[in-house]
Amino acid sequence: LNRTAFSKILKKLDKRTGSSFRETKLMELEKTHAFLDGTKLKQLKARVTQLLKKTVEMKPPLPEGWAGRKVYTIGCFDLFHRGHQNVLVALREFGYYIVAGIHDDGSYFKLKN
Repeated sequence: LNRTAFSKILKKLDKRTGSSFRETKLMELEKTHAFLDGTKLKQLKARVTQLLKKTVEMKPPLPEGWAGRKVYTIGCFDLFHRGHQNVLVALREFGYYIVAGIHDDGSYFKLKN
């Protein structure tokens, strides 16, 4: 959460309870939670952006002739999770385009039984 989020939460609390301690509580939170000013988050974002840029620069280009190569996969992506992401990222190493087929519940059930 950031300062804006805390402010909105406290504003709702003030409105519902008829209190008016939003500003006081925000000052207390800023003293105990230094990250609320956003400085640390901005620094982290800058570092991550820089690391991502370096990673992209270090990635080898696709081999000659792979620019139009298509890769196909099929699966049940009902709840997309990190494993699905890893498969798609790995497939990117084999071709330029990724075509993902998606099983519906009926066909997935037939495959599993």
